[in-house]
Amino acid sequence: MTYVNSWDKFKLLLWKNWILQWNNKWQLILELLLPGLFSSLMVLIRALVFAEPKSTIDYPLLNISNLDLFKEAVVDGYKRRFFLMNSKKR
Repeated sequence: MTYVNSWDKFKLLLWKNWILQWNNKWQLILELLLPGLFSSLMVLIRALVFAEPKSTIDYPLLNISNLDLFKEAVVDGYKRRFFLMNSKKR
């Protein structure tokens, strides 16, 4: 029994795949042409669409040395929502 190295197995697998693809002509044509078609369509759309520049927004700095901001936004907000959800059931 002869030893077949990994490279020969890989080449044989590629050849088998090529034969299978060649027998399915429409699938082969679509696999080769559609990526180029969609890429050119994206380039065309990008050329036709004008990007509007927008000014930057500078937000004020927040002090994160304590957790008051987190408590106000998350914990207290959750308590309010929980209270409102349960108060409507009555």
